[in-house]
Amino acid sequence: MIYLTQLVNQILNRRREHHERRNDFIQIMVDHEEQVKHEETTDKQEQHHDQQWGTLKKSEEHFPFSKIINPWILALNDKEILGQALIFLLAGYETVSTLLSFFFYVMATQPAIQEKIYEEIQQEIGNVR
Repeated sequence: MIYLTQLVNQILNRRREHHERRNDFIQIMVDHEEQVKHEETTDKQEQHHDQQWGTLKKSEEHFPFSKIINPWILALNDKEILGQALIFLLAGYETVSTLLSFFFYVMATQPAIQEKIYEEIQQEIGNVR
């Protein structure tokens, strides 16, 4: 578990420092995190500007629900990203192993299907010997 935690942390650090970019779920989470941070910075700058110039705004004291947190704009923390990575790893491993087990079972018990697949492979890649 320590190895996987260190691996995911290394990947996250490389992605956050823009050393590499990939088209995967971790990159989507890192991009979303950056977008949320950018929006928070923009909101703080707007609030500072409004306070500086005396812009009238609804008071949160009088309207407590005026600033409801949207759950879609929250970023995942590193532990949550690690959890998602582990779920992807385990779910992918289980489905692939089940598929391969079933495939080899059919190949061992159905010679006609095995021959048909062999012919298709020969047709696609030819004789590699």
